[in-house]
Amino acid sequence: PRGAQRPGLSSTHGASRQSHGHFPLGPHPASGFFHQVREPHSSLWPHPGGIEARSPDSLPAWSIPEKDAGKLYNTCAVFGPDGTLLVKHRKLHLFDIDVPGKITFQESETLSPGDSFSTFDTPYCSVGLGICYDIRFSELAQIYAQRGCQLLVYPGAFNLTTGPAHWELLQRGRAVDNQVYVATASPARDEKASYVAWGHSTVVSPWGEVLAKAGTEETIVYADIDLKKLAEIRQQIPIFRQKRSDLYAVEAKKS
Repeated sequence: PRGAQRPGLSSTHGASRQSHGHFPLGPHPASGFFHQVREPHSSLWPHPGGIEARSPDSLPAWSIPEKDAGKLYNTCAVFGPDGTLLVKHRKLHLFDIDVPGKITFQESETLSPGDSFSTFDTPYCSVGLGICYDIRFSELAQIYAQRGCQLLVYPGAFNLTTGPAHWELLQRGRAVDNQVYVATASPARDEKASYVAWGHSTVVSPWGEVLAKAGTEETIVYADIDLKKLAEIRQQIPIFRQKRSDLYAVEAKKS
């Protein structure tokens, strides 16, 4: 498998853990690997790196191919310390783009989109999940913040066109707009791959500070998730109670 960049997140109230951040047997989640999923009775396919089910905390940092009812999904699965599946997030927004002369990609030719929100609780805070292209949609992050999430996690594989322009910018935007922590996990860069990932797994604070960032190589980075600091920021700049619900609203149409 390709190399992984592994973000280690430690709460100020608990121990740190490491999470795998690579995609299985291919440079991008919509690569030809998805076409190889053929077993009719399989549901979730663990990647070759395995699942750290016995870790003291539960934090996702990868996505895997999932086949269900004849459809393929890009799925992030979260397992608890006892190995119980807590939640799985099927990527909501498919990566169909065309930047002339640079990159054209049609993820919808292989994958189907998910249709539900994905959050889970830890002993420290609630966490909201997205995958890669999901991070571009601010409404998803806003709904997660409305539901009490204080950390948003996005495994993703931005490329060499969108990565340098938008990868960090989007993370900082989601973090500041919603006053939450944002963590991303990228594959390490493989220059020989048909789809070359940008890399740079990152953790951003609710103030928009980059707390930790990997380079392009396989590595581990660490950052503290300081919920006291988050509460201070929300008190100092109280945007949640200043929203003009008489003029606008972002609301979920499904649970």
